[in-house]
Amino acid sequence: MSRPEHRDLAHELEALNFQLNHGLVQMEALHQAMLVLSASLDSQELRGDFLRLAVGTVDARCGFLFLREDDKGPYELADEANFAPQDLIQLAHVDLYACVDEVVLQQESVLLSGAADLPATFPGEHLLLAPVGDRGCIGVVDKETRDGLHSFDEMDGHLLEMMGKQAGLSLANARLFRQMSEEHNINVNIVNSIANGVVSTDLRGIVLRVNPVAERIFGHGADELIGQALTKLLADCGCPLLGAAVLETLADGKPRQISEEKMGSTDVLLRARVTPLLTAGERVDGAVIALEDMTQRARLESMFKQYASDQVVDMLLAGDKLPSLGGEVCEATMLFLDTVGSTELLGKIGGQEMVSLMNDAYTRMVELVFRHNGTLDKYTGDGFLAVFGAPLSQPDDNRRAVLCALEIVDEMKRFNEKQSHRLDIKVGISRGRVVAGNIGSPRRMEYSVVGPDVNLAARLCDQAPAGEILVSSRVQAKLEDEFCWEFLGRHIFKHMRESMDVFRIRTPGSDVDRPRRALHEGGGEARVALDVPMLQNMEVVVSHMAEAFGRYIGMDADSIDEVRAALVEACINAFEHSHSKSARLRLEFVPTPEDLTVTISDQGHGFDVRTALKQVRERRESGDMRRGWGLELIGEFMDDVRIESGPGGTTLTLVKRRQNA
Repeated sequence: MSRPEHRDLAHELEALNFQLNHGLVQMEALHQAMLVLSASLDSQELRGDFLRLAVGTVDARCGFLFLREDDKGPYELADEANFAPQDLIQLAHVDLYACVDEVVLQQESVLLSGAADLPATFPGEHLLLAPVGDRGCIGVVDKETRDGLHSFDEMDGHLLEMMGKQAGLSLANARLFRQMSEEHNINVNIVNSIANGVVSTDLRGIVLRVNPVAERIFGHGADELIGQALTKLLADCGCPLLGAAVLETLADGKPRQISEEKMGSTDVLLRARVTPLLTAGERVDGAVIALEDMTQRARLESMFKQYASDQVVDMLLAGDKLPSLGGEVCEATMLFLDTVGSTELLGKIGGQEMVSLMNDAYTRMVELVFRHNGTLDKYTGDGFLAVFGAPLSQPDDNRRAVLCALEIVDEMKRFNEKQSHRLDIKVGISRGRVVAGNIGSPRRMEYSVVGPDVNLAARLCDQAPAGEILVSSRVQAKLEDEFCWEFLGRHIFKHMRESMDVFRIRTPGSDVDRPRRALHEGGGEARVALDVPMLQNMEVVVSHMAEAFGRYIGMDADSIDEVRAALVEACINAFEHSHSKSARLRLEFVPTPEDLTVTISDQGHGFDVRTALKQVRERRESGDMRRGWGLELIGEFMDDVRIESGPGGTTLTLVKRRQNA
C-alpha cells in the first residue's frame, strides 16, 4: 500500500473515531437527560431543565420552548435559553405557529435554514424544530462548533426528537400530578369543611382517611386512627351497632343508617350513615362513614322542643355560637300575657271545663309565639312569659314581639266569638338586659330569663285593661314609625327605682281617637299652669313637661325635641335677664289636637321688643355673633313666636304644630 493511501485511511479512521466518540457523548447526554426529565414532577422545573439539556446536547447557540395548555389552545413561549434581549423581541414577532403546528401534528423534526425558510427578522440562520409530546415544540438555533456556526444534521434531529418525547411524557405526568394534587386538596378541603365526621376505609375495614370532626369524636388524631381497624375502634368506643353496619356494608355493598347510638358510657350520641365505595365495575372497594354528633342537638332539642319552634332550634344549631345553658347576659324582649277574670270564670264553669278552655286558648296563643320565633319561657298560672332574643337574638326581636301580641289579641277575639264563655287577655312588653340559662334545682331545671325588665313586662301586663297591650318606652322608641301608639304618661312601678313612659298599642277596633276627644271635653282644651322658681336646672323640669304634652297629642319625636330646646332657651333668658320681682316664671301649656301652645310670663322690668330685635340684627350684620341668638333659635324651633313686654313683665307665646295633624 502506498504512503498516500496510508494517510487517507488514517484520516478516515480518525474521522470515524471522532464520530463514534461524538455519538457516545450524545448518547450519554441523552441518557442523562432521560434521568433528569423522569426525576421531577414540577412542570416549571422540567421546562427549564429540558431546554438547557437540549441546547447543550446538540451544541445549539440558543433555544426556545412553545407549549399550550390543551390540544386546541394557542402556543405560548414557555421558556427560552441564551437569547439576547433584542433577539428575544425579534423572536416574539416571527410567525412560527403554522410550522410548529405541523411539527407537533407530524411528530417529526424539521430543519429550517437560510432566507428560503426563515423570515428576514429571525434571530439566527438555522432553526431545528422538534415535537415535545402532543402539546409543545422545542426550537434550537445555530449549531456552534470550533469552526463557527453551522446547520444541524440528521443525528441532531433524531436526538432532539427522542428528548422531546421524554420531555412530553414528563410534562404530561407533571400536569396529571398537578391535577391530582389539586383534586386531592379540593377533596381534603371539602371533607375537612364538612360539619360531620367522615371516615373512609378499604375493603378490609382499615381506616384510610379521617377529617378533623371525626378526630374530635373519637378523641384521637389522624396519625393514631389511620391504619386501625374501624370495627375494633368502634367496639372499643362502645358502638357495636355501627361496627356491625360497617362489616355488613363491606360484605354486600348496601348502604346503612344508624339513627342513634350512644358511645359507651359517655353522653356522646351519634347518628351515622355507612356508604360503600365501589369500583368502576361495581365491586366493593371500601366504605365511607358519615358521623353526626347528636349530643348538642339532643340537649338543645330536649331543652327547647316544648318552649321554642323547630325553626329556632335549627337556627341555634346552624349558628356559629350555641347558647350557654349555664347562663349568659343578653338583650331580650319579654312578652308577658295574663288572662282576665279567670278566677270568676272558674267558679262559673268548674275545673274540668276551665282546663279544657285554657288548654285550647293556650294552644292557639303559643302557636303564634312559635310562629314569630319566640321562646315560651314559662306558664304563670293564668298566663305565660314569652321571650324574643333568648336563646337566639335577632335584629327584629321588638317587632316580632309586638306583631305576636297583636295577632294574639285578634286570635282571642275570634276564639271568644265561638265560645259560650269569654276569656279575655292582656299583654305587657318590655326590653332590657336579662340573665338567660338553666335555672332551678338539680332535680328540676328549666331554661328561663330573669332581670328587672322581666318584672317590668309583668307590671305592664298588670296595668293593661282587658284586650290591650302596654309597652315600655324602650320598645316603643324602636318601633315608633311602624305602629300606632297612645302615650299613657309616666308611671312608677313597684320595686322600680325610676318612673318611666308607658305606651298603649292602638289595636284595630280600639278607641284610636280617644286622646284627641279628651282634649275637647269640658270646653275644648286642657290647660295646665305651672309656677317655676328661677333656680338652676329648673329649665330641665319645664322641658320634661313639654315632652309629656307633646307625646300626649301624638307629636313626633323631632318636634318634641325642638319644643324642649326652645323652652330651655326661653327659661334661661328669663332667669338671666328678667330681674323678676317674684323670682318665678308662670308657664301655661295648652295642648290641642292640632298644636301645643306654651306661654311663659315673668314679672320683670320688661324691654322694648322692637329695639331689642333691631340690636340683634345689627350685631349679626357687624359679625358680632357672641350673644343675641336666643330669640333667633327659638324662632327656628317653633312655628309661631309672639313677644309682649312692658314695665309689668314679659310674656312669650310659643306655638308648635303637630307634623301629622
